[in-house]
Amino acid sequence: MLTMSKSYGVEFMTDSDGNGHLDTWAGGGVSTHPALLRLVRSGTTYTAYTSINNGLSWNEIASATVPSASGALDAGVVASAVNRNYPGTTVQAVFDHFTVEDS
Repeated sequence: MLTMSKSYGVEFMTDSDGNGHLDTWAGGGVSTHPALLRLVRSGTTYTAYTSINNGLSWNEIASATVPSASGALDAGVVASAVNRNYPGTTVQAVFDHFTVEDS
């Protein structure tokens, strides 16, 4: 899972032993908006990246091996917009250029 949070910045979490629980974490820092997130899979290794300059350059957050990630898997997108700091204001998450590539 690759996400952006206000308190922890970019967060990259994985299930390293295949038991269905996220047990690894990497990331941190301040949240910068807008930001692009990229998750790349090569075999059973996932590498998380972020860009704060519209994809001109990418910063690697971390890589993790997920042994249970063999064969074809599903991919998805989720959004959460908790608005604790600005009550009464509408918060919006925008997804743009979502792609799944087979390389």
